[in-house]
Parts: sequence; C-alpha cells; structure tokens
Amino acid sequence: MTRLGRVALRRIVLCFVAAIVLASVGGCWDRRELDESLHVLSAFLDLEPDGMIRLTVEVLSLGGGGGQTAQQSTHVVLTAVGGSFEEAAWNARWQVQSPLNFAHAGAVVLGEELARSGIADVVDSLAQSYEVRRRTLMAVVKGKAADLLSAARTASRHSEQITGLIEAESVGASGVGSFTLNEVIRSLSGEGKDVVLARFVLQPPPPVKHVIEHAQGGGGAAGDSGGGEAGDSGGAQGEEPPVMKLDGAAVFGGDGRLAGFLEEREAAALQLIIGSARARILRVPTDTASARNGFTLRTATSSARYEAAQAGSRLTLGVRVHVEADLLELETGGDMASPADIAHIEQLAAQHLEALILDTLTHCASDIGADPAGLGRFLSRWHPRLWDQYRDRWPETLADAEIRTEVKVSIVNTGMLLRKARGPDQVPPPGGGN
Repeated sequence: MTRLGRVALRRIVLCFVAAIVLASVGGCWDRRELDESLHVLSAFLDLEPDGMIRLTVEVLSLGGGGGQTAQQSTHVVLTAVGGSFEEAAWNARWQVQSPLNFAHAGAVVLGEELARSGIADVVDSLAQSYEVRRRTLMAVVKGKAADLLSAARTASRHSEQITGLIEAESVGASGVGSFTLNEVIRSLSGEGKDVVLARFVLQPPPPVKHVIEHAQGGGGAAGDSGGGEAGDSGGAQGEEPPVMKLDGAAVFGGDGRLAGFLEEREAAALQLIIGSARARILRVPTDTASARNGFTLRTATSSARYEAAQAGSRLTLGVRVHVEADLLELETGGDMASPADIAHIEQLAAQHLEALILDTLTHCASDIGADPAGLGRFLSRWHPRLWDQYRDRWPETLADAEIRTEVKVSIVNTGMLLRKARGPDQVPPPGGGN
C-alpha cells in the first residue's frame, strides 16, 4: 500500500472512531423530564408514638395525568412513615407512579415532639441527600408539623406561604438569625453556639373574616379568590381553619434537642444580637401604668460586639449592641426637630433594650440551658485559653457568668409630619413615670 493510501486509511479509521465516541455521548440515557417527577415544595416531619418518623410532603406535579386538569394536579399531599427520613421518603415514593424530587424543597418543618427527641439524625439525613439544598429553610411547629397544612393560606399553596414567612423572619421581623439547613449543620457540628429556629403556631381564625365573607356573600368572585380556597384547607365543613403565624423562636441545646421556646419579645432581643434586625418593630413603653404611653421604632440595622474577661474565678462577658432605627410613633409627645428630645428618646430606648437583652440572655442560660447568642463561639475564637477552661461545662458556666449589656440607639429618621405633638415638656424622664 502506498503512503497516500495509508494516510487515507488512517483518516477513515479516525473518523469512524470519532463517530462512535460522539454517538455514545450525544444523549443522556438516564434523563428524567420535569413532568415525570413529583417536585417536593415543603416537607413536614413528625414523631409517631412508636418512635417512627412520619413524613408529609406537599408536592408539585407537572404531569396533569389521571384525568385531572393542570390546576388540580399542582397541589398533592403525600404522607408515609419510616424509621428514618430516607425510609419515609422511600415509602412515600411508592404511593405514586412518579419519583419524588427534593431539589426544589423550600422548607423543612419539624414537629415539637420530633424536635424534643433530637434533630441530629434528621439533619444528617438531609445533609447526605444530594437533592436537598443547604439553603433549604427550617422551622419548628408548636404541636404537629403536618397541622400547618390544615391552616388557612394566603397563597396558592401552603409551601409558598411557609417559605415566605420564614424568609421574612430571617431578615429581621420577629425571628432570629439564619434558618437554613447550612446554619443548622454549622451549629451542630461546631461548638459554642446552639441552634435556633423560627417557631410556627396555629391560632384561631380572626372574627373579622366572618364579616368580610358576609359582605361578599352575594358576589362569589371575591370569595372564590381567597376565602373559599383557604376554607378548603382544613376543618369540618363550615368550620373556619386556623391561621398559621410565626411567633418567637425555638432554642436547641448542645445535644440537638429542643430545649425551650422564646416569646416574641425575647426573640426580638436575640435578633438584635445575632442577626441583622432590619424592619423589626420595637415598642418602647415609657409608663408602666398605661400601655398607650411610649413610642415605636423600626430598626434599620443592628450589630453586636462581645467582650470577655475573668476576675478571680468568675467569667465576665460584655455585650455591646448598636441599633439604628426610625421613629414611627411618639404618643408621649416631643419636638422631633430638637436634638435634645431625640437624644432623650434614644436614651429611653437604650435602657429598655439593655434590660430586655440581659433578661433574654439570662433566661437562655439559666432556664433553657442553651447559648443561642454564640458567646461560647466567641470565646473559642478570640479567647481560646478561657474557652479551654470552660468548654466542658458550657453553657452551665454561662449561667454563672456575669453578663453586662450596653446598647446604643441611633434614630436616623423621625418620619414625623407634625413637629410638635404635645410639647417637649411632656416627654417623660428616663426610667418612666408621668
């Protein structure tokens, strides 16, 4: 064979090999289309009396099969029981003809009993799943997690409402810190800071809903868009469903078990320390005899700085907080154009927040037995010698430590249309009173 023939044969062989390679990688043989899966929007985990885990999921189906319309097939709720999260998810998958996909799960909600038994195993299962994202939001329900699906909803699906509420809390409404799976993993795997999550509660329906429905009784269109859809969410026919609300926070101990709850005002104080408390509404009373006397602030930013020292055998911790806020309401009066009156209001707010933050930290350390503010993490990073001394008895040592709080409040905007409401002489002195 001539040299020219060998070159031509080599080119033919190379083209043949290239064709085989391209044919093998040109397609995705194990692909799964979107309409072939059930996409989990939110998951609810509860503890059964026998110790098994009940998983309830709200899923989105894009198939629309089974003679259903697309609108009817978008809202599907499945539930199954298993010894672990993986087993419960596997058992739920066999109730339908399509596999479950957790890649789009926006929130994982834990029931109170499951949280008290410990969340370490559940968090490990979520972390090991290649579908569950680390940015998935987490929360705790006072009661059963699946009961949230019986609440009235203001969105097309419960998942949208739940995710929206938790996201709003995480940026400073009444919740604390970041409620993502990644932050939970970080707190459980590290030391010196305990897990804190938003807390859902179910409340009775407001009486004003009956008035609205009565006014719309003959219309039909307005009732069909909101009230009727929410009314289908739970309860017997003719019974109004409860209303879900984020109220306070759930605090976990170092063992990953739910240790206690914080009320809304305590959660607000914790938010000022460990989170960027944007758009947080703070009510500062100036007269204990009347709830009407006082003023209202809306926080813009907050930041905290920790300090530590040891005097003898006792640990002393300092918490300095700086809050920037807008003044929304001032029932006690005052000249908002007067720097002296503004400074007076800032002083009253600082005194109120100092006492509130100190009470919250003391309550967490002494009554709950947890350190959600991360004072132990601060010691481990910046005072390792002190941390080595106290780490074995933390947070018990925190309950015996002396905690000093100092708050500085800066009002950046008054937002007042009337410069003088009652006169600067009617602003009460620091400490309250008339």
